Amino acid sequence: MPLLRTFRRLDKRFVDRRGWALLLALALLVLGRPAPLPAYEKAKLVLPPPPGVFTDVRLDSMAKAVHETGVMRDSIPPIDKPVFISVMDASLSMDPGDHVFVLESTTPPRIYPQTTLVWHSVVNEVEGPDAQKTYRSVTYCPLTGTVAAYSGTIDDVTTTFGTDGSLLNNNTLLYDRATGSLWTQLGGLCIKGTLKGKRLQPVPLVWTTFGRAAARYPEALVLSRATGHRRSYSKDPYGSYARNGTYYDNAVIVHPVTGTDTRQHPKEKVLGLILPEMIVAVVKKSLRHAGAANFDAGAFPIVSFWDDGLQAPRLFDRRVEGQNLRFAKLPQGFFDSATHTLWSPTGEGLQGPLAGRRLLQLPRYESMWFAWYAFFPETKLYNWTPELEAEAARSFPEEIPPALQELLRNETGVPQSIPPATAPAAAPATRNATP
Repeated sequence: MPLLRTFRRLDKRFVDRRGWALLLALALLVLGRPAPLPAYEKAKLVLPPPPGVFTDVRLDSMAKAVHETGVMRDSIPPIDKPVFISVMDASLSMDPGDHVFVLESTTPPRIYPQTTLVWHSVVNEVEGPDAQKTYRSVTYCPLTGTVAAYSGTIDDVTTTFGTDGSLLNNNTLLYDRATGSLWTQLGGLCIKGTLKGKRLQPVPLVWTTFGRAAARYPEALVLSRATGHRRSYSKDPYGSYARNGTYYDNAVIVHPVTGTDTRQHPKEKVLGLILPEMIVAVVKKSLRHAGAANFDAGAFPIVSFWDDGLQAPRLFDRRVEGQNLRFAKLPQGFFDSATHTLWSPTGEGLQGPLAGRRLLQLPRYESMWFAWYAFFPETKLYNWTPELEAEAARSFPEEIPPALQELLRNETGVPQSIPPATAPAAAPATRNATP
């Protein structure tokens, strides 16, 4: 993609917002649209938790630990009638480095600026004809650095969400407008009310920057600042993810928590998973070096694909048609040694025996470490390191099969090979996990 390479190399100092908008318009004309992801709102991806985790006793204990802030319900107003604009229009008021959350499962994808959600916490979306309405809420809590999107369908109940005003472990509590039940924004768990014990269906989001999201998805729609409320949407009252010395990277925990752990900095970003055998947290930044990080959480085989374009990971179930695949990262995608299929960063088979298939993207919760641990002290902590990667490297072919060589030729025309030392296989969970 010569146009994108040129775009990414441009120095921001020499491209004003109008010029950037023009570049995005040109990209939209020449780029094809990638295949949409599955409609996660209608999927059944709420994996059962480990036995004994969400008991009535634990839910009651969580409800008792709720911290009343004095803020009334919906004083932090949700966005109930969101307006979306084009990437080109949004670029007139946004910078490439602004943090955003990308919903890839819609057509076209949607981009939600972090500095808009910091003022509202919830964006409610109701779409489709009456008989087939889709309810979805995109949520963000600045105090715990947690972003999560959820389906608004719980069994036979459909609902949107509001902000309760109270907190649990510094995390925003939501209430559903159908029953008034109380839900954690982190994990989507109902801790009090008619729906107590229920969990919300998560919808995957990617946390990246506006410039990267716009380059990948120039046809995307961006949440507009026309919210019906007057806020300083160019500013974040908590600081900035782009500079040091603000709330997002200091050690300050503002409100009470039910437990603490010092294995990571309190504000370290982790990807949390609730799996049938265990609850897991993976240190996000550690996945960048691995590229394709294969590991097992108990008996659950997982791989992380690091997306260089978005500078973000996605976690997938490594099982396909009864096989536990192992992956290595190549410049053109991700390669599995068992079937010799090439995969995209979104988990789609591009070329090979499994072309057209999709890996199951696991529902994960991006959060600060202190908050995830406070909710789930039984968490197994995974921190992918070069040492573990080298130890795990095995059973990969030294050369790409001939059928893929033409696709994988580098710029000099020489077929690429997979260096064995950079092709990690599954690391044993007992070596990779810290209890």
